[in-house]
Amino acid sequence: MALLPVLMPSVLGNVGFINNLLTSTGVLLSLLPQLLQNGGGQLGVLPSPVLPPFLGGPGHDTSPWGNRTANNTNYYEDAPSTGITRYYDLHVSRGRLAPDGYQKDVILINGQFPGPLLEANWGDYFQITVHNDIAVPEEGTALHWHGESFVYHFKADLYGSSWYHSHYSAQYTDGAYGPMVIYGPEHAQFDIDLGPVMLSDYYHKTYTDLMEDVMGRNAIQAQLTFADNTLIQGKMNFDCSTVNDGTPCQDDAGIAKFHFEEGKIHKLRLINPSSFAVMLISIDHHEMEVIANDFVPIVPYKTDLIVLAAGQRADVLVKAKPSIKTSNNAYWLRVRQPPLCALASQPFALAAIYYNKAKTNSHPISSPHTSFLEPKLINCANDPLGLTEPLYAITPPEPNVTVKIDITTAVNETSNSLYEMNGSSFRGNYNEPVLRLLQVGDTNYGQQSNIYDFGTNESVRIVVQNHVPFTHPMHIHGQNMFVLDEGVGAWDGKTSIRPSNPQRRDTQILQPNGYIVIQLMNDNPGVWPFHCHFAWHVSQGLYVNIIQKKDKVKPQTEIPEIIKQTCDEMRILVLFGRLGQPNPNHRRIALSGGEMDRTPSGYRVYT
Repeated sequence: MALLPVLMPSVLGNVGFINNLLTSTGVLLSLLPQLLQNGGGQLGVLPSPVLPPFLGGPGHDTSPWGNRTANNTNYYEDAPSTGITRYYDLHVSRGRLAPDGYQKDVILINGQFPGPLLEANWGDYFQITVHNDIAVPEEGTALHWHGESFVYHFKADLYGSSWYHSHYSAQYTDGAYGPMVIYGPEHAQFDIDLGPVMLSDYYHKTYTDLMEDVMGRNAIQAQLTFADNTLIQGKMNFDCSTVNDGTPCQDDAGIAKFHFEEGKIHKLRLINPSSFAVMLISIDHHEMEVIANDFVPIVPYKTDLIVLAAGQRADVLVKAKPSIKTSNNAYWLRVRQPPLCALASQPFALAAIYYNKAKTNSHPISSPHTSFLEPKLINCANDPLGLTEPLYAITPPEPNVTVKIDITTAVNETSNSLYEMNGSSFRGNYNEPVLRLLQVGDTNYGQQSNIYDFGTNESVRIVVQNHVPFTHPMHIHGQNMFVLDEGVGAWDGKTSIRPSNPQRRDTQILQPNGYIVIQLMNDNPGVWPFHCHFAWHVSQGLYVNIIQKKDKVKPQTEIPEIIKQTCDEMRILVLFGRLGQPNPNHRRIALSGGEMDRTPSGYRVYT
């Protein structure tokens, strides 16, 4: 069945190409070897991997979280301590792959795209050694700069499905990301955990060239940067007949494949690691039961369409149909980027789900849900807040202070397009990070650090008003936020959806010309970014720093000497290059960092 025969390709991308794939009746080809498509990665390859209920280890023959359950335990206050550390070594390096058949330079983690799965039990510790092997040319990462390694040690104090990625400029656009699973109590029964399902946009340009477009002086190009494709598990086919730059491109590179067992309930951990995309996800002839959003278990509800923006995750259960003795027992998993919620020349992706009797090189002949076909043009929103009820109820207190943040656009004096939050566009200073300044008692953070210091207030309400016709998945670091209300237009100043137990998550879609009302508990000492998770928007300044309990940062947080050294040497790298010579990449690095005005303006204190 054709996907969208009545909708114009100019609006929805290369519909003809995807319809040809859907209506073909021959063998479903996978012509590109896995090593050339995804490196050493095995996501989307049969046989489907199956995750355990928890990781074994000393004392872990039974559930490592004891009698804690998803609905009787406040996981923010009562995380277990297992005494076990999970060790990982990650090597970040350059490579050349063709995830959709088009060869391009990529940045890989352990030689694969997406990166390797990181696993732990709730209450374990991660110890992750990151080796920056990026060379020719060398560049930094969010983790460390070239030629060095760095060890991260932290507790898995929440559980569920997540992902990790480079936070250096838009580097993860080139492939520097991977899935993460922290096993914890289950509140809905299932038989098989099929693990992470990564749903991403994909660009044939390198991220540095994309950054030149986004941060350039062409206002239209800065706002309308199109992805070339949409991937599932790092895979999808591409119409190589459209390639005119001489780059090698393989048709029928290969799509992701999954295996369902008849009558069994399967858990899929949906993750959107995109740079600039909202994804609509659906499985032909099957219903999905949503059991978690981000790191928050929720009261299960059923749907045939999931909406995930960049950074968001959803755990879903899918019950396979009873035994059917036919070789055509195969179904499409469909993904699309809706117009105006995302920008892509090829906004569709497909994966094949095969039952036991199906031939695993056959084309599924299933038809889509009506909800997947309906164009979702303007209302780029998550499921209604009334549906997404946290399983463990927490009632937020009355806020001590309410702050409004207006999102607008601007063009600066050098004709660069920017986003502003309350009239100020963020610009990161890698040489003087805010946490380091805070730790030494220096409050001269700089005009463009966009600081919001909530002082001794215990709870803060933030009303974010979007004055532009683009979506923003707003993401908070270091905590979950209560999402009290959201919609199009302006908040009425009083509505709160299920105030006794509002939605909690770490990323929430802010609709075009809309608003979200969130509430934070001001109880995690540190500096926490609150930003749009679209890489291009955060690069254009859609970011603020929230300081919580700054008086407790210095006595409780001794910043390791190696981090101080990293800041000093990053300054040298930015200004002079690795060998002490003028850095030819200085201009590009400065697009997302570099020196800035060190004045106290732009520093907001709430007492």
